[in-house]
Amino acid sequence: MVANPCTYTVCPSNNNICRIRFDFTTFNINGPVTGLVITDVPAITTTGGAIGDCTTDMFTLTSPGNFAPPIICGFNSGQHMIVDASRNMCNEAQFSLSGSGTREWDIKVTQYNCGDEQGGPDGCLQYFTGTTGTVASFNFLTTSPTVEPTTTHLSSQIQTMCWRQEMDTCAICWIPVVLGSNTITGSFGVSTSVRRQPRGERDGQCSTDYLLIPNAQSNVPTDPADTFTIGSIGSDVMLSDRICGRFFSSAAAGANRFASRSVCSQQRPFRMTFQSDSDEVTLKGNNLAIGFASVNELNKIPGGIIGFNLRWTLQNCI
Repeated sequence: MVANPCTYTVCPSNNNICRIRFDFTTFNINGPVTGLVITDVPAITTTGGAIGDCTTDMFTLTSPGNFAPPIICGFNSGQHMIVDASRNMCNEAQFSLSGSGTREWDIKVTQYNCGDEQGGPDGCLQYFTGTTGTVASFNFLTTSPTVEPTTTHLSSQIQTMCWRQEMDTCAICWIPVVLGSNTITGSFGVSTSVRRQPRGERDGQCSTDYLLIPNAQSNVPTDPADTFTIGSIGSDVMLSDRICGRFFSSAAAGANRFASRSVCSQQRPFRMTFQSDSDEVTLKGNNLAIGFASVNELNKIPGGIIGFNLRWTLQNCI
């Protein structure tokens, strides 16, 4: 029988260790309180305070004297975390479990000497190398062929993701992963939408849950003036820093935010941060406006509680 809580202590092997990486080869414990996205509901009775909270199982990772990673739970196989090492104290990885359920985990720990770039830059919870891959919010079931309506990102997250600039690359682009034939729900949904119908939002409309991408620029292939070109900015493009809403798009025109589009950045170092607050918006009432995407994250597909699963690709210099 596994002790509860189950705590693993990881101490630096020498005084020259600066970063410690935890690769979640297998990570599947009880998930958070989930929401349910419905196409059209005039009044939602579920409050959003608990949605996304890890109330039964949780995983914590300490980083003494430094910024600690967020609490996570649910499915996180294939994810990883990197924390700063302390010369005077050890890091602790702890699973706290309650209730029933089948849990499994297998975690690989790697220690990096100071100055080893494989450990990632300071302040980066995740670090990616290579020219293409995927990145997802914690508890996103990346192995599923579809995005289920109960897919729920975690509350109170600060997930900073960083990418190594590979040789002869000058920009990075992201676009939601298409899972099977399910192109309606998509693999992005973070917070509410300003309009009653779901659409992507940017900058000042993103204040609770959002992706922070410095100098984000949309690649809108339907308009040559907006097409992303390394070393220049389209004549009809406005740079933005925050992306949220029901579709992944930083397009300047609202009409171009009713579908997900690739978003690129030439800002270096390549970095993106996902931030979520402690609540989800699930207002209810008899007002005709209540229940639309602008006031309820559970109303209208795609939902605002999904989180994200994005494919990223570094762009060659031109």
